[in-house]
Amino acid sequence: MFFRLLLLVSLAVGTLDWRFPPRPIPWSRRVTEGIFVCGRPDATTIRRIESAGFRSLVALKPYAPASEWNLMTSDFPGTEEYANLASNLTVRVLALAEWWQSGSFDSFEKAMESVPKPVMVHCDDGYASAALSLALATKRGAQSASEVLDTGRSLGFDFVADDHALAVLGRVAAVPSRAQSPQLNTLLAPGGYRSYYKLKRYSDAWYVGGQPNVTVDLHSLRATGIKVVVNFRVPGEDDAYWPGGKYDEGAEAQAMAAAGLKYYALGIEEPLTGQELARASRLLATARAAAGDSPVFVHCRTGARASAALLGHEAVEEERPVSWILRAADQLGYAFWDSAKAGDPAVKAWQDLLDIHYMLANVVF
Repeated sequence: MFFRLLLLVSLAVGTLDWRFPPRPIPWSRRVTEGIFVCGRPDATTIRRIESAGFRSLVALKPYAPASEWNLMTSDFPGTEEYANLASNLTVRVLALAEWWQSGSFDSFEKAMESVPKPVMVHCDDGYASAALSLALATKRGAQSASEVLDTGRSLGFDFVADDHALAVLGRVAAVPSRAQSPQLNTLLAPGGYRSYYKLKRYSDAWYVGGQPNVTVDLHSLRATGIKVVVNFRVPGEDDAYWPGGKYDEGAEAQAMAAAGLKYYALGIEEPLTGQELARASRLLATARAAAGDSPVFVHCRTGARASAALLGHEAVEEERPVSWILRAADQLGYAFWDSAKAGDPAVKAWQDLLDIHYMLANVVF
């Protein structure tokens, strides 16, 4: 009863705080209060950014329209179309030739001062956006210079091996550092994690995200050091970006095997249930044991089901309430606050999962 009351209080607070967008913004990361970053957004994501309550969208460079830019998402609009897609957003399109140059930061800072917050900043993959945003936050005192590299790592971007990023952070924010070996394997291969921006870090042990392109993305997963993948998609579910408009789990399994990735799959239907999440939790425990010291990547189509399953599992492991799951989901960019008010099945499923765990933990044999 206490946990349910705590959940209601948290919901009341959370709906008033724009730092926790009410709808999922795929691949976004919160840098500091009022500033989020993401990779290049498709048309659907731009509309989600607007509907989530963001007031501005800043692109670091102009983009021409691109058809199936990462081969498994919607078409990507050119920056000249942004204002038409989201008329309530203030849009700024910069023209940064090399983002790490001093003049580039000056242009970025000027643009950020001119737009209302909260603001979403994007580039190709979020890397340059995160570096510039962290430099700005540190310069303004919103981020500690001594902790900025750790903050970058928590966002999934390890700047310690990048002389350009270190130059910006040192010049603008007096961040003391020198290039060294990265703790995250983000720069090991051409087209590695910096190109695979869909990956979102939950912890050193877990990453979560949407559907990887099984033709071109799997080498990027390997480049991050990931060796185990868990898939919660339902075979044959509708997906316009697969041949025939249906998701082919068998093709993914073959691709994972060919790439040398250990692969687990369990189809989770929506709406979610506590029983499904309990099965998912058992599979995640198996995958975690198989991964050893390597992180596990958990995915579905958009990352929402994967996040729900992973956070339910972690709540069981750490004996956390549903209110904690909602906050943790916010940090991954998959917020459930608005839908929870209407009795979202995910919230009920999480509570049922915790109830199942509690009952099993107290069974006397």
